[in-house]
This record gives sequence, structure tokens and C-alpha cells, in this order.
Amino acid sequence: MHQDESLDIQERYLAYMVKQVLENNEYELKILGRDPEKLRPTTEGNFTRLSYDDAIKMLQEAVVILNGVTTLVHLTKDTFQNNLIVQSSSLTTNHN
Repeated sequence: MHQDESLDIQERYLAYMVKQVLENNEYELKILGRDPEKLRPTTEGNFTRLSYDDAIKMLQEAVVILNGVTTLVHLTKDTFQNNLIVQSSSLTTNHN
């Protein structure tokens, strides 16, 4: 199976799971303070794919370390129009 095929399956599975939660667990979502409408776009499966290397670069550009505290800046919930999937550059990635 190719990486794109694997990601397609993962995206469809995630969309299915979120759809099932929205249909069957409205009460639990309310207890957790989750707005079901914010989860609904995930059921449509419109995922943006971002390479691992690009994701690392974005995070490095968005992180500020001040007085030993790491803070994400420049990334907001509006940074991506769709849901985001980060894919590795290859199937074996060294994280050293």
C-alpha cells in the first residue's frame, strides 16, 4: 500500500469516527463543553496534507521561547481552512 492510499484510509476512518461521535454522543460532548458544529467539518474529510518537513518548519517559525517558556505564536485556528494531516517524508523517519 502506498502512503497516499494509507492516508486516504486514515482520513476516511477519522471522518467516520467523528460522524459516529456526533450522531451518538451529543450528551457527552455537551458535558465536555465541545461544540459539535466545530467537529462537523471533520466528517466531510476535507483534510489538508502537509509534509513532515513543512510542519516542522512551520512550528519552528511559530515557536517563541521567552524566559524558558515555549509559546506558539502565529498559528491560530484560522491558519488552515481544512483539517490538517501531517505526513512523513518517508515511511522511516529519524527523529534525532
